Amino acid sequence: MRKSVRPRGSSVTLAAQLLREAIMRTTQRAIAIVTGVLLTLITLGNGYCFDEKNALRNSYFGNFNGAKIAKKVGKVTLRRWEPYVQHVRSLPGPYVEPEGISKITIDYDEIWIRENDEGFPPHMKKRLRGQFDINKLYWKQNQIQASTLEKYFLGNPVTGATLNPPAHKVVVIYGRDAIINKIK
Repeated sequence: MRKSVRPRGSSVTLAAQLLREAIMRTTQRAIAIVTGVLLTLITLGNGYCFDEKNALRNSYFGNFNGAKIAKKVGKVTLRRWEPYVQHVRSLPGPYVEPEGISKITIDYDEIWIRENDEGFPPHMKKRLRGQFDINKLYWKQNQIQASTLEKYFLGNPVTGATLNPPAHKVVVIYGRDAIINKIK
């Protein structure tokens, strides 16, 4: 048997070997990227990456970091306060419909409640306690059901009659579908 004799340091064989190695590295990288993309798509498709509670901790619907969490089971019909809707519709300028829906009935097992006092100095927070807007998130089995915004009213904005006692009234309601669309 005779050995084939190749000239040492042949540039043709060295170039071919470098080309093969480069192709192999590129192929391995491409396979890794495609695998990563496929796993990400499968995970997102199954909803594993989307955690509603974490997504809603600080979102369009309020900052619920440090919110009071009421663990109670119930069913409630949420209605937007009609005098507020009439007042908004009576404002001058183009017709404006308040955000959200007018009424929804939901089951819940947990409520997050947050008084929106952000941006106020401590002495004002103490003085105005109980008069800030209240944001609430209603949950059922770790899935969001509804969100409300309650404003503090001293009186009826349409008739001018005073409320005795002054109270928080629901002015904005969002259902589950609208909430999910806003946070995704």
